[in-house]
Amino acid sequence: MTIPAWFEKLMERNLLIQYTFKVSQEYLRRPRCMQLRSGEKTDSGRWKNIYYAVFSKRNVRYDVRSNDRVFSCTCEFFKKNKICGHILAVAQITGTWPKKKDIV
Repeated sequence: MTIPAWFEKLMERNLLIQYTFKVSQEYLRRPRCMQLRSGEKTDSGRWKNIYYAVFSKRNVRYDVRSNDRVFSCTCEFFKKNKICGHILAVAQITGTWPKKKDIV
């Protein structure tokens, strides 16, 4: 897993992003809670469209979608903050990260 340099710098100075990244690590420790529902790659092998179902410890389902690196999630945290642990977990699994302009 490679974290983009711009994201690492953002984590250094933004406590909300640090917290969100820690939450994503919890999801990665429980691989069964993350299910790829559909996805499409470009000819170069980069993800173009992604749809993951991510399940919380309480078995609540959150849908994470990405269309050309524009991410969305059905959780309340995303609606308020434009980023969430569900999205960051999917980003780490797929190597497809949100665009910097969409979360800063």
